[in-house]
Amino acid sequence: HTAAAFSIKHEFSCILEDAVDVVVALKKSEIGWVNKNVDAIIQCYKLLGDALGLYRFAKKVLSSMNAVEEYSSLVASQRAGTSRIMTSLLDAAAIVTVRVINLERRPDRFLDFMECAVSSERMLVMKGVAKLKQKSSASVYKNAKVICDKEGEFTGNFAFDGQCSIDELETKIAQMTKGLCVLSDFVKDKWKPSELSAFDKHAGSDFKDAHTTTSEKACALSHIAAWVGVESTLSSFDFCLDKGSVAMDLKKVAGLITISGFARGPSLLNENEGMDPSPVCVILEDDAQLCDRFVERIQAVLDELPRDFHFCSIGYSRPKFAPIIDYSPEIGIPSCLWYLTGYILSAA
Repeated sequence: HTAAAFSIKHEFSCILEDAVDVVVALKKSEIGWVNKNVDAIIQCYKLLGDALGLYRFAKKVLSSMNAVEEYSSLVASQRAGTSRIMTSLLDAAAIVTVRVINLERRPDRFLDFMECAVSSERMLVMKGVAKLKQKSSASVYKNAKVICDKEGEFTGNFAFDGQCSIDELETKIAQMTKGLCVLSDFVKDKWKPSELSAFDKHAGSDFKDAHTTTSEKACALSHIAAWVGVESTLSSFDFCLDKGSVAMDLKKVAGLITISGFARGPSLLNENEGMDPSPVCVILEDDAQLCDRFVERIQAVLDELPRDFHFCSIGYSRPKFAPIIDYSPEIGIPSCLWYLTGYILSAA
């Protein structure tokens, strides 16, 4: 089942890529024919739930049309056609995109996730792990950045696998950072279970260190790489939530495809009053079980989520005695959380 599904998707993706190349090579005088095929290609990517493919297509359309620079020179029919293409991409960009952390050896989990995310919730999905690089040997995680491919993309990689040895994980980090960093620059070797004793009576209070396992380190690395990818994506946003301001700029429309929406709630801090809604990204592990009406409920959260927030957990566990303070109908402020099954990040 898994092999057959991936084979079909691979074959279809090749056909779709060929169609994209044909469309972007057409002349502006053939704008009517281009419109029909752009719409068809967008629908194909939406049916596949392929956020990265749609993002690449939008960038190719931008490159071929030079919409901003040449729009004033187009005749009326060409302007109408160009506007239609932009409208189609804006409509696609309004779909919620989520970033998934998935192991290469678990395509079955990815397929199960896609079945719910795409078929049931009509979302777009991209693999959320970026490639890490370090700026200097003296810096730590906060100075990490991503290695972008030639198209400047910040996602699309598989998670770090905890079934490998520590030596293999160290080798991978050394290769990514050109020997400037070691694993402990990103993830601690030990942690203190006693730090949870306020909420968990079984945590103990002897302050002994527990060793971080290889699986825990790989999991942490995967999330760190996803965070850095999100930071790189959101740092490229230089416009507010005003579709009128991006209506003639396909480059910005392409950027909208890579995010999950905007946090629109009132700011937490008085000094941030009046700030624009913040672009956000949703990160989910591939075994996350999506609730009913997931997209609808995410939109409800974003309507209330303070626009100057940093992190919002949407899939978690917590100690029995760790209270959550009510903040709004959809949002609470936790005192302690476990797990990173699903969460929302901003660059506010």
